[in-house]
Amino acid sequence: MVKQLQDELQQEKRKNDLLQKVSFELTKFAPLPKRLNNILKFLDRSFNLNHTILLIPNKKASTLEVLASRGFKQKGIGAQIPYNYGLLGMVASHKKKIRISRLSQYKHYIAASGGEKAGGKIPQNFPRLENAESLVAFPLVVNNDLVAVLSCESEDILFFSYADEELLLSLSQQIALSIQNAMIYEELEERVKKRTAALQQINETKDHLFSIIAHDLRSPLSALEAIAELFEFYKQKRDYQKMLYLGHEISATSRRISLLLDNLLNWSLSQNQQIRCNPVRINLNLLLAEVIALFNHFLEKKHIACEIKEKNVAEVFADYTMCFSIFRNIISNAIKYTPQNGYIEISFQKLENSLVIIVKDNGIGMDKTIQANLFSLKHRVSKPGTNSEKGTGLGLMLVKEFTELNNGALEIESSAKGTSVKIFLPLE
Repeated sequence: MVKQLQDELQQEKRKNDLLQKVSFELTKFAPLPKRLNNILKFLDRSFNLNHTILLIPNKKASTLEVLASRGFKQKGIGAQIPYNYGLLGMVASHKKKIRISRLSQYKHYIAASGGEKAGGKIPQNFPRLENAESLVAFPLVVNNDLVAVLSCESEDILFFSYADEELLLSLSQQIALSIQNAMIYEELEERVKKRTAALQQINETKDHLFSIIAHDLRSPLSALEAIAELFEFYKQKRDYQKMLYLGHEISATSRRISLLLDNLLNWSLSQNQQIRCNPVRINLNLLLAEVIALFNHFLEKKHIACEIKEKNVAEVFADYTMCFSIFRNIISNAIKYTPQNGYIEISFQKLENSLVIIVKDNGIGMDKTIQANLFSLKHRVSKPGTNSEKGTGLGLMLVKEFTELNNGALEIESSAKGTSVKIFLPLE
């Protein structure tokens, strides 16, 4: 009787001592992988568990993934097994402890250790003992939710006493909470990183937009101011021919400012997800004719021929305003980089579910550096046109975004002999 009381007292003392140690160990700040490895080290020191693994359920609760292991030559980090697959899968699905000795007599353990079974195959790098004879596996649960599965193996048939098993069970709640807290912290940290990156991107976008407004908008406004002064000068001299010419220049400059402001507004709305796609059936022949009419002055000034090669009616199912912006930017770019007496051709190619609109010019094209940064606001590169026309670099980015919003695609091929822009838009 005295011996029994002494043993119980000794066991209680050990339990309290372990509770203090585990509390101290688990309150240490550490990322999830390090926290899991620290737990396995603690179990090794406290219970002499030399071969252990911790498996975490995925978000869909269909598989277990090894995130930490100790005592195995092949750690097998990342190896997965399905729920209800072998012994460890049973622990996960039923949330019940398993203790088995003489494992060599159980064929189904082979499946849990890396063998085949109907419905799948366990990865060969799954951490296991080739001559394991004993296994104890615990579900680590918080509020009836499985947080992890702890598996302990040994070549010794009686490697783990029932007293130690009960003691470890009493610690399992704290271990589970520690793992859960580390997982929550890691998830929150990841969210903070993503949010910080998003805010940084927004801030960079804002800075670049202000740069465009400050630099690229100032240039045409200054030109407009200079034209107005010249207009007043020629008015006083009654040189009506030059006044008429300046009138065309005022119109052209105003259109450039209008295009820039429109692109800035659309880009800002798209970045804040405040622009909606309302697809309708569009007659592209009419839309393109309307876009080309906007640039008649520029085409005449550079003696550029711009024509739609195919006269058959071409229709797509897309947002009209976005399509207008798409082709206005593409044709504007083609005019800008096409030399005097050049040409711009627009053709169609019908595919099974989409229409390809090809805008081809014989302009100066783009080098590899410009092509590599076409859709980067941060590294935007916009070279002057053949008549020193200015650009913002926003146009093609807007074309890409609007095309994708309409379930389409954009392809650009460019060389020193010219550029070909392909827009894929849905037929239905």
